[in-house]
Amino acid sequence: MNDRLRAARDAAGWELCLRGPEDTLAGQTASAPVGEEAVRGVWPGLNRAYQEKFGLAPEQATPPPS
Repeated sequence: MNDRLRAARDAAGWELCLRGPEDTLAGQTASAPVGEEAVRGVWPGLNRAYQEKFGLAPEQATPPPS
């Protein structure tokens, strides 16, 4: 599998994973959704943004795990 084609998917996932600790260190309640809530909610928009940033066509990019 081409790692470059997974870049947007993985970056969007890591961004969500790192929001929790970031919020906690700032003294706030973790605001990032997790699990299915993230996949149905915030993650798709982040994934599209990273696809654009990395120059990946949606049909080339690796989709999220099902």
